Formats: sequence, C-alpha cells, structure tokens
Amino acid sequence: MITYSEASAKVARSRSGDAKLVSNTYVHATCGNAFAVRYHSIDVITIRDDGTYELNTGGWDTVTTWRRINEYGPARVSSIGGTPVVWSRNDPKTPPKIQKCRHCHGTAMLHTTAYTTTHGYLDHDTFEVVTDQAWNRERNGETFASLWDESDALKLTRDGRPVTGQPRMIDIVGQARRIRAGTWTRLPVPIYHPSEAYPCPYDDAGPGMRDYGSKGRPVIFHDGITVDMHGEVTDPDAERMFPTPEEIAAREAERARQARLYERRNRARLAREREEWLAAYDLTVTRGRITVYKAVGDNLRAENHAPGARDAFRYPIGTTVTAPDWSPTPHCGGGLHFGPTPYGAQRYYPGATRFLACSVLVRGMQIIGDKIKVQSARVLYEVDMEGDPI
Repeated sequence: MITYSEASAKVARSRSGDAKLVSNTYVHATCGNAFAVRYHSIDVITIRDDGTYELNTGGWDTVTTWRRINEYGPARVSSIGGTPVVWSRNDPKTPPKIQKCRHCHGTAMLHTTAYTTTHGYLDHDTFEVVTDQAWNRERNGETFASLWDESDALKLTRDGRPVTGQPRMIDIVGQARRIRAGTWTRLPVPIYHPSEAYPCPYDDAGPGMRDYGSKGRPVIFHDGITVDMHGEVTDPDAERMFPTPEEIAAREAERARQARLYERRNRARLAREREEWLAAYDLTVTRGRITVYKAVGDNLRAENHAPGARDAFRYPIGTTVTAPDWSPTPHCGGGLHFGPTPYGAQRYYPGATRFLACSVLVRGMQIIGDKIKVQSARVLYEVDMEGDPI
C-alpha cells in the first residue's frame, strides 16, 4: 500500500512529475491536493489528503488492474461468482447457516446410492423393488402395490383399489421407470437398498442439522468506490453481497408495496386487459382464480434459471411457488410465466417433457401477449397435452 505522504515524496523526487512504480504504472499529482496511481491511462487509485482512497477500473476489469489496486491500495478487491467485490478484515458477517446435514439429510439415517442419487429425499410415490414382480411402499398406514399385467404395463393399486393418476418414478437401479405417459417398466436386476441408522454428529441446531458457519459480506465494487486507510468502504449506500434475512424481508416488503402501487394506478387498464385475455382463451374464473399451464422438464424444472440460482426454477406438485424477483410490469422476466394451454406453454419451452396445471389469482397477473406473468402459483397436478390429468 502507498500512503499519501509516500506518494507526495515520490512525485517530489520525480523530474517529470510522474514517478514510476512498476511497468506501465505511475503515481502523479491530481487536482485537489490528491495523488493518483495510473495504470496505462486509468487512475486506478486516487489518494486524498484526508486518508481515503478512491478505486476505479475504467471498465478494464482485468487481472492486472485488480493486482495494481490490491498492491497500492488498502482494500482487497476480488471476484465472487463473477461479481467484483471489495473486502476488508472488518466486514460484517452473515448469520450462521443452519442446514440439514449433507450426510444424513436431516434424518439421522445413512442412505444408500439409490437414495442419494436424487440429491435429497425420494418422492413419496417412488416404488422400491422388494419382490420379483411387485413394488410396494407404505405411506400413512396404507400399502401401495403395483403388479404386471398381460400387456407388460404396470397397474397401480392402493389397498386393492386402482390408483387414479400415475406417480412419478425415478430412473435408478431398484426403482420403477416411466417410459411414456401411462406406461411403466422395471429396471434390470431389481435390488432393494435399505437405509441404515446413522448417528449424526452434527446436532448443533437439532437432530440432523449442522451449523455451516457465517461468511463475510463484502461490498460490491463500482467505479468511484471510496475506502479508508484500513480498507473499509466509507460509501453511505454501499451494496453488500449475501444480504441478511432482515434485508431480504425489507426488499420483499418494498416489492409488495411497488406491486400494490402499480395495481392501484393502472386498475382500469389492467382489469380490461385481463377480461379480454380470459375471454380470448375461454378461461373460467372460480373464486378469483384460473387454471393455467407450465411446461417443465423431467425434473419439474422450467427452462430458465431462477435469479442467482444454479438450477432452473422448480415446480413441485402440490406446493405453492413464488417468484423471488417479482416485478409487476407487463414484460418478460421478474415473475412466473404460464400459458393458457399446454400447447401455449410448450411454445416457450419446446424441449419440455411434462406439463403442469397451476392455479393463479386473476388479480395481480400481468398479460404478456399469449401468456401471463404472476408472483405466485399453486401447482395442482400433471396433465397431458390436452390438459387432462395424468
């Protein structure tokens, strides 16, 4: 790090007024009794007489630019997931991250490969192979059984009565596998994989839970950001990485307030557009809700990724899903998107293999041509291309 007095002394000893530090890097005087470290043609660090440092890259976010800022400035600049951030040793920490143990998944049971292949719990309607030609699993005191018929199609029964709707299977050894809608087959070499008792050592926050600790919350870098001589950011409105639960709740409250304000200001126009859209696709409103459709893949995930997530947004059947980036504007993005029919939903995800019927509120939905956008939706059941339950 170079201080204000050191920069002043170097410039005073220089004949040209530009004191060379390393290759293509000089320190020189600027207006306002300040000195700047210039890399090529960019003043990457401006040293003020009050002991503060202004950091800039001029859009040249290169490894060498960051190295010059780290060498001659008091702060540590690096990248987290592609986002440049400014670190200091006194950065605040996030709350402790309490999650299920990665070994026992919060169950205090050590599961086999058949369990962990899905990175979590098997679906309750997944049938494990326990005999040569029968699958069964108990749920809430009821026994689910499935037997082969003469056409090699799998019939599912519950306590001797046919099961309405086909459960979802997972393609791993020891499980049943769906080969097409309504038809099931078994995998070769059916093997039953029981789970074993596992004394989970991580019970800091309860059985099967582990405290994975806290992490620093550095400030997101932007040109002109100011730090003191200890590397701590002094900007009043600095945006930090990894928001706290309180900050997340505040952002959600602000989004809700903006949504209510937008709805109030555009009430007449929105009501007219919604009525015209519902009439165009002959949709029936029941208790303020309609049924629309979502195209997803085999894992019930949409085509697009959720904001800040590694995987695409998931739509588990029987749950209510909410968009983390809701924006009440009639534009793509910032919400959950649905089509009036499975064919309409498939237009935006041609590679979809499954289709879901979802219930949404008419009030609050935004019309985007032949589809809609909402903040939350209730995933009802799986359907075929005609919209009939599977």
